[in-house]
Amino acid sequence: MSALKKLGFAVLHGAAFGFGFLLLAMAVLMGFGSFTFPSRSVEVSDSHMVKQLRPTSDQLVITNAKEVAKTSGAETGEKCSSFPVIYEKQFTGTVENKGPDSDRYLNIYADLFDKDGGFIYQCQTQFQEPLKSGDKQNFLIGCHGLPAAVADKSVTFKIYARGG
Repeated sequence: MSALKKLGFAVLHGAAFGFGFLLLAMAVLMGFGSFTFPSRSVEVSDSHMVKQLRPTSDQLVITNAKEVAKTSGAETGEKCSSFPVIYEKQFTGTVENKGPDSDRYLNIYADLFDKDGGFIYQCQTQFQEPLKSGDKQNFLIGCHGLPAAVADKSVTFKIYARGG
């Protein structure tokens, strides 16, 4: 019976060693970010690929977008040529998430166009927190330090959102 006890103890000892090694390997992999436990909702497509659910640009609807502040060199009254003239535009509006909950940040962009409809500049703001489905969030986009050529040529704008 003594030999059987020793054999059982050796088996248990080996199993404990293997379990400890497995825990150590998982800790190392998690520390380097190569292995994570799933914590977000996922959708499995017909091709069995895993895809993260996030709102698309079409589902992030912008309303009430308008330009609320505009300064130009002529309006600042800056006479000293040793200091650069600061040009600025500001836009406000509301973004509504009509898609699934976002799980990351959202970017709101203001694209500026000239009189011919040509793109000339892009400004951006970012929400650091997710936007749940059906929620709305007001925003302010500041286009700070615009070059004079851009500020003077900017005639129209387009506001849109993208999830990160």
